Formats: sequence, structure tokens, C-alpha cells
Amino acid sequence: MTITVRIFIISLLLFFLNTGCIAAPQGQMQLFLPPSLSTCMPIQIQWNNAIGPTANISVFTLTNQSTLNVEPARRFSNLDAETGSYLWRIDLPSNQNVIVRLTDSAGRLVDSPPTTIVRSVASEPPCKNNHIVPSLFQQMSCE
Repeated sequence: MTITVRIFIISLLLFFLNTGCIAAPQGQMQLFLPPSLSTCMPIQIQWNNAIGPTANISVFTLTNQSTLNVEPARRFSNLDAETGSYLWRIDLPSNQNVIVRLTDSAGRLVDSPPTTIVRSVASEPPCKNNHIVPSLFQQMSCE
């Protein structure tokens, strides 16, 4: 193969990569949670680099400091992977150790570090309504 042909092939590949006709590899998927989780309080779960079209979030409780329960305590399925966020009102009891897991359409997953849910003032009386209208909290920041 001549140098001219090689340059042409490389130029053609670069053209297709730049126009999106060939997908470049995705970056490592990342998951972000607020620094603390409180009962009855809404939190913004955020992620990036998920391969769509959908993503799933599972919240696992820990039986002790390191053993994950087999079934998730909460599951949020068929979320839009492109959105990169989900609002969840924590409806699990305080003093519960949890791990949040994000899974994308390619089957990749990422886990949060273990976090303990703390009791909040809003949990008196105990919260009963886990449903949140996302538009009410779009401006909320949990940083």
C-alpha cells in the first residue's frame, strides 16, 4: 500500500469519526450522589457516560458493613440514559447502609460507595408519600 492510499484511509476514518458515522468509545461511566442521604428528603442521583437508550438504578441495602442483599430495596427502571439524573425521595429507614448501582443498556455498572442513611427532621412523622413530581424540584441542588 502506498503512502497516499494510507493517508486517504486515515483521512476517511477521521472524517467518519468526526461526523458521528463511527461511534468513538464511550468514557468510563460515573455515578454521583450527594455527600449525605437523609430519610424522606429528595436527592438528585446523577451520572455520565451511560450508553443508552436506557439506564437503571438499583438501591441495595447491606446486611452488615460489606454484604449486599440479593434483591434491591428500590429499583428505578427504564430511565433515559441521556438525561443523566434521577430525583429520588429517600423512603428507606435511617441507619440503613446502602449502595446505589447504575446499569446502562450495554450492561456496564457502577456502584456508589456504601453510605448510611441518616434521620432527618422531615421524617417526623414518618414520610409516606414517595412520589415526587420532577418539575417541582428541577432547580434543587444537593451539593
